[in-house]
Amino acid sequence: MSIPRPAAPRLCSSGLQLGEKVVPLYCGAVHYFRLKRAMWRKALEETKALGLPIVETYVPWGIHELSEGQYDFGQNNPALDLLGFLDLAHELGLYVFIRPGPNVNAELAYFGLPRRVVMDPRSQADSPHGESVPLPVPPRAFPVPSYASRHFRDEANRWLRAATELVASRVWPNGPIVLAQVDNEAALYFRDAPYDSDYHADSLSDFRAGLRARYGDTSTISEVYRTPIESFDSVQPPTRFNATSGRELPPYLDWMDHQQNLLVNGVAAFADTIKQAGFASLPLVHNLPMGEGGLPASLSAIGTTVDLVGLDYYHGRDGLEAVRKRTQRLVGCATPAFAPELGVGAPPWFPLRKDGDSGAAALTACAFGLRGFNLYMTVDRDRWYGAPLDADGSPRPLAKNVKRLMAALERTEHHALRRKAQVALCIPTEYVRLSRAMHALGALTPSALDVSGIPPTSGCRNHPLGFERPIQLAWHALLMRLDEALCDEHVPFVYVEGESDLDAHPELKVVIAPTYELADRARWERLARFAQRGGKVIYGPRLPELDERVAPHAFAAIPNAELTRIDNVTDAKALVRALVTDLQLDRPFPVEPQPLRSTVHVDAEGRTRVLFLVHPGPNDVTAEVRVPGRIACVDAMTDERFEGDGTLLVPMRGRLCRMLILDGGAA
Repeated sequence: MSIPRPAAPRLCSSGLQLGEKVVPLYCGAVHYFRLKRAMWRKALEETKALGLPIVETYVPWGIHELSEGQYDFGQNNPALDLLGFLDLAHELGLYVFIRPGPNVNAELAYFGLPRRVVMDPRSQADSPHGESVPLPVPPRAFPVPSYASRHFRDEANRWLRAATELVASRVWPNGPIVLAQVDNEAALYFRDAPYDSDYHADSLSDFRAGLRARYGDTSTISEVYRTPIESFDSVQPPTRFNATSGRELPPYLDWMDHQQNLLVNGVAAFADTIKQAGFASLPLVHNLPMGEGGLPASLSAIGTTVDLVGLDYYHGRDGLEAVRKRTQRLVGCATPAFAPELGVGAPPWFPLRKDGDSGAAALTACAFGLRGFNLYMTVDRDRWYGAPLDADGSPRPLAKNVKRLMAALERTEHHALRRKAQVALCIPTEYVRLSRAMHALGALTPSALDVSGIPPTSGCRNHPLGFERPIQLAWHALLMRLDEALCDEHVPFVYVEGESDLDAHPELKVVIAPTYELADRARWERLARFAQRGGKVIYGPRLPELDERVAPHAFAAIPNAELTRIDNVTDAKALVRALVTDLQLDRPFPVEPQPLRSTVHVDAEGRTRVLFLVHPGPNDVTAEVRVPGRIACVDAMTDERFEGDGTLLVPMRGRLCRMLILDGGAA
């Protein structure tokens, strides 16, 4: 009689399904190659003692490579014994999240790539002028690689095969590896301005192949581009934005599409390599850096290449509103919502961060639906400060707070809770692409603006291009009005991208989507299907008449949809109030005064287990929370107890998040 083998690791809404067991995606970053081998055991034991069941580590190509195709995995340097580190983690009962690159960043020289590779012109991304594209970052500036370069891909794939084949025997259930990441922070190595790179010959070849697949023949592209084109090989990508009317947009939009495809195809190629080399049974992850609002590739697009796409979080206490919005977007685009890097501390060249910064940011992300994270860093190392464990694994004062947070998450089974959201705001991919195409600030990229707390559309040219208004500016302003109105009316909501699968959110009652003269046909069809299934669609300010290629298209009005014009915050608030009444939208545990936010998380039976209160403002206030009857709760971090009947009063310091655990839960 044969004994059935345990199933492969599988992602679920609560984390990782390992056989009959669900393991929350709570990880701690420990870089074995940066620690003395004698310190590994203590570092791992203390990581586990914090309440983290998974240890995360990069496997840096440039550190392990001795020469081309030759690697040191502990034969010469004991600190590079990757198998020994994995076996020790397994012995201690830890699972492993492994990240073999090829790009790892990690504040390593050349982002962990070998110098010989990044200095090879065949590997390098090109500027519009055919020059290398330098990245001026500590500890050493370097020319960024090209995701399209066949030479770079061949080099990277050789490394990925070697690293994966080495550790394939340690994949669960035979070993501790349960999760793997492909590459790191796909953002063109942060040189992601729309006309900054990549004009590498292989990139241009891919660009023209994409045009050939899209348009089919030269007569069609000539008509769309409004200029005679004799062959696809003669098409040159734009190097700056010069359009003065909407009909001149297609070449620029095609270049924006290509930049996304460049990243998607690069990540997909690396994913195929590690699958074939031994990771076929593992869920694969990719992380996007901060500034996702202005990046070349969306979460949804990168999500087509891996099983789970996540966001990195490195926020101070003054960034809690950014944490809110980013998490609402992540929740709308990925299940489970996972942060492959949730910053604890920072590199020394970042703005100073204190212990309270990481705690407030982590709690706020959990408040708005983050279900898993990797504490980066858990154990300190070179070019880092502020980790809860020092470089020899000894706990620092911050470790007590981390342990308390992990205990609270375990006690409430936070990974298995849900925050109900019946409203979604749609981020239209075609308008994001248009905004990027019209960005006017050169190397000060849209993503850099987004990281700085400035709308990524702020650097766009203010030109209507013959439309009623500058769409590249208007769509984002409209969403921000709706965001403010929903928050003011205490309505839980998420952001979804234009490519998002709305079926992944069965509790949605309404989707609000900006639409102007042009719109993406696929997005329109998704909205129409949502309406056909009984959902309500609000769109506007107008019914589109041009498709994503700025070609005339007869968009049919969507049944069960409303065409609405929202020109100011007053209009947005009136719309939200009407939706609350007409659709009987849930507004659980509303809190005053502004700008306080409240979120509730319920278990499988619908009982409220946790109430989060978030105060992004600087001044101390008393939160007044409307509650259903009499409740009692305790602060998970301070043990303060609060009780209320109809109203719950909770003192809130400025820029603070509280996690309140309800006694017995509330219906």
